[in-house]
Amino acid sequence: MAFSRFCLQASADFGMLYLLDLAEVQQPGDPQGGCSVGRGVPWNASLPRRPPSSATVGAVSLLPALVPLRGCSSMFNTGRGRVAKPWKVRWRLGYTPEVRAVRQAEDEVNRMSSHLVDAMGIHGTPSHIPAAAIPCSGIDPDFTTYYRVDHPWALWEAGADGFDTAMDNLRTRLPEMGWRITKDGPMNSRARNPEIKAVHTISRHHVAIEALKTRSGNLKPQMDVTLVSPCYRAPEGTDLSRA
Repeated sequence: MAFSRFCLQASADFGMLYLLDLAEVQQPGDPQGGCSVGRGVPWNASLPRRPPSSATVGAVSLLPALVPLRGCSSMFNTGRGRVAKPWKVRWRLGYTPEVRAVRQAEDEVNRMSSHLVDAMGIHGTPSHIPAAAIPCSGIDPDFTTYYRVDHPWALWEAGADGFDTAMDNLRTRLPEMGWRITKDGPMNSRARNPEIKAVHTISRHHVAIEALKTRSGNLKPQMDVTLVSPCYRAPEGTDLSRA
């Protein structure tokens, strides 16, 4: 039996499960059919229905075998403490997060940012915004077990004439520092300012560096950098909300 044409829905109001035949709930203008959720159709919308087909009845009869009835909160990953299982973490990230103290991870990102300033090779004043831990989205949205370190910063008071030099230096020096450049070209914006993106081949950090030579209004040119660490697992007993 092919199940691709069926859609499992859960009602947040009543905690009930519904297995809908997509052919039976297909709306006008929607040749592909599909779940009504997310398409502006309320949960309790009155949908045109045909008498259930034998395939629908058969699929519904298999529902207990297909879906463990442990409650909608557990099955649909809602509510407090939504931490993905270890196997799902590895499946989503492609790696198993290292156990690391937050301060240690933040210090490493701050050092890497300092090395990026040196690699640019131009005069300027870095913004004094320290790296900070943030949720590892998609894995632990409640910020209880997993985290990553984010460090957005800028190089101010740098002459726009030197931005090309900085980007040329980065193209040469980033690979020497263990970075693999994944993008080197104009940004997807009207100004088409230069942008370099790279990933560190050992630590899995990602960086995006933008040479904002042209900015809207009276904003001065600057180098924008966003450095993000991979996901880490906090040591037992860590309160990430206070880390």
